[in-house]
Amino acid sequence: MKYVMSITAVGALLLATGCEPVQQWNGQTFAEDASQTPDPRTAVYSNPESTNVSPESGLANILVDQFGINSQQAMGGAGSIFALAQQRMNPSDFMQLSGSVPGMNRYLSAVPRPASSSSWLSTSADSTEGESAGLGSLSALTGSFRALGLNTKLINQFVPVVLQYVQTQNGGPAAMSLLQSALY
Repeated sequence: MKYVMSITAVGALLLATGCEPVQQWNGQTFAEDASQTPDPRTAVYSNPESTNVSPESGLANILVDQFGINSQQAMGGAGSIFALAQQRMNPSDFMQLSGSVPGMNRYLSAVPRPASSSSWLSTSADSTEGESAGLGSLSALTGSFRALGLNTKLINQFVPVVLQYVQTQNGGPAAMSLLQSALY
């Protein structure tokens, strides 16, 4: 009788805690899961560095996974690129670009704020020569990347990833072309 009561108590405890019994692999599990493959443009990856990144932040997830940075650095780096483009684009073109990038406001709000009245998105004259060498028109991003704790050499690696991501979104090649024209 004690044995039956013990098993009943364990069963009740498992039910109360919401535990499910372990299911034996039947060879179908992988096939069932494969049919639910997420859209790579909006997938949230299970990288521990990408916590607090929403599904609309697919670009941040890609940057985190590709460069081994944290989500704040990814959001801020992409946001800095978009902020530079915003400075250089006419408002209607930026609205078109912004409409094609999910979570654009989140990226822009992740751009680090300058400690003084000057902007992190500086001119190339404000950057040290060694850091801005080879960046050309992208040298304006060096202050922002430094503030995020990112190596400024990543700028030339971030931009192609951002451009490719924008091309895969609703605006497609047209939105990517707008961004590319503003950056280079």
